[in-house]
Amino acid sequence: ILAFSRRADFIAMSFPFFPAVFFFWKAIRTEKIWYFVLAGIFIGLLHHVYAGFWIVPGLFFAFLFFEFIHKGKSFIKTHGSNVVILLLSYLLIASPMFVFAATHPEAFFSRTKMISILSSTQNFYTSPDTSDRLSLLLNNAKGTLLMFNLTHDPDIWNIFSNTPVLDGVTGIFFLFGFFLTLKHIKKKEVLFLYIFFLFFLLGSILTIDAPNYRRAQVSIFLSFIFAAIGMREIYLFLKHRLRYGKKLLYYTSLFVLCSICIFNINKYFKDAQSPEAKYILAYQLVKISDFIKNIPSERYVYFFSSRWSYRYETLQGLLGSIPGGDYSKEFRELSLKRTDNEKTAVFILLPEYMSYLKELSSLYPNGVSVIHTDTSGDILFTSFVVPE
Repeated sequence: ILAFSRRADFIAMSFPFFPAVFFFWKAIRTEKIWYFVLAGIFIGLLHHVYAGFWIVPGLFFAFLFFEFIHKGKSFIKTHGSNVVILLLSYLLIASPMFVFAATHPEAFFSRTKMISILSSTQNFYTSPDTSDRLSLLLNNAKGTLLMFNLTHDPDIWNIFSNTPVLDGVTGIFFLFGFFLTLKHIKKKEVLFLYIFFLFFLLGSILTIDAPNYRRAQVSIFLSFIFAAIGMREIYLFLKHRLRYGKKLLYYTSLFVLCSICIFNINKYFKDAQSPEAKYILAYQLVKISDFIKNIPSERYVYFFSSRWSYRYETLQGLLGSIPGGDYSKEFRELSLKRTDNEKTAVFILLPEYMSYLKELSSLYPNGVSVIHTDTSGDILFTSFVVPE
């Protein structure tokens, strides 16, 4: 969890999910009404944190449906009124997002269109050939399934270094735990563990930049459960077969566990000092907003970026109410023409759009361009300012 805490959405997404699982399970086990209320609240909150989590409540309701099919009238007698309470509390919490999605479909589904392999919209940053969707799906599945031990997320925003999810030793424990636990799959708790683990891998498999750690984060959290099971199973296997040296086995296992923790904590903080870390923490957007806000006259911003919209929450939080819009091909028909001649025109070109600087200079000879770099000399963005 520490390794993913640097991005707010890693925490925001998992916050309602794990309480939802806990209270839902307690509700089924104890039949206490307050657990059903709390389960409904946290399941409803899943709609407020991440668009990809909108299908997750279906897992909980599918479980209730199969329980009803299996137990019939006894299930209704035992849980009927409580399930109604769960549904009401769920709808109460989730309904604001249902209304927003219904009234603003273009805003709600815009991100999905940019990243889904089922969409015809392509993103400049990640634009593989989606014509052969079956091959892409199989390749994504392969990359996602192997990301725990062999492959890695290509997006630096999701991880500091190009490494698999698990270190080598933990990865071995994970594989042992994953396959050894199959012998207990008839138990509901174990079946749920596998269902949730495999289900949340779909968030990575169905996107064009797979493997994607962020969209499969719940599966990543659950992988550590399998790793812990694997380590325990290996320990017990050796313990029951060793006639001598059991104390040595205990201290060796403790040493391995401590070494894994020290290695990963050290790696996290070492990688956090890398030059790439500042980009992950929106350094580029901070510098863009600082430049725009320091222009004294009335201005209108023409924003050219392949991955960020001008309405991106972080940028809007930094800029406030400064007027502007998207003019890159990823968000609309590309245009270099001014739409507001009464204000100073501020063209912001991220590196992938620097090739349009020459054309801007031809259109607006009185414009002034500046290339903005970081302390290492790498280009952050280019500004082109045309007086009113």
